[in-house]
Amino acid sequence: MVILKRQPRELISGPCPGAKARFLSFNGAQSRVTTGLLTGHNTLRRHLHPMGLSDSPLCRCGAEDETSAHIECNCEALASLRHAYLGCCFLDPEDINSISLRAIWNFRKVTGLKGKQICKGITVLTQLYCQIHIISQLHVSALMAIVRLDTAS
Repeated sequence: MVILKRQPRELISGPCPGAKARFLSFNGAQSRVTTGLLTGHNTLRRHLHPMGLSDSPLCRCGAEDETSAHIECNCEALASLRHAYLGCCFLDPEDINSISLRAIWNFRKVTGLKGKQICKGITVLTQLYCQIHIISQLHVSALMAIVRLDTAS
C-alpha cells in the first residue's frame, strides 16, 4: 500500500520569519494563488481529481501527479522556466523556503497553470449546486404542504 504524503507538508517545513510581511505586499489574487501553491490547496490536478473536477491527477507531462511540489521542483516540461524564474532547473522541496515569494508568484504566472478557467468552473458548479439545493428544499416544502392539506381534509 502506498501512503501519499499530504501536500501541505511537501513544501512547507516550518515557520518562515518574514513571510507575513512578504504576503502583505501581495494583492488578494497573488496571496491566494501563492498560498494555494505552497499548501497544495489549488487548481492543480492532484487537488481537483478527488473532487471529480479533473479526469486524472497526473501532470500534463505524464510523469507523476500534478502537485505543487512536482510543478515547483521537478516537472521536466517546466525545467527551463524554473531555471529562468527560480534559479535552478530542478529543486528539492526544502529549497522552496529559500526562494522569494515574488519569484514563486512570477514562476506560477508564466507556467499558465493558475487555473482561472477551473476556478470559474468551480464557481459555476457551486452556484448550480446551491440552486439545486434550493429547488430541492422548495419541492420538499411544497410536498409537505400538500401532505398537510391532504391530512386536513
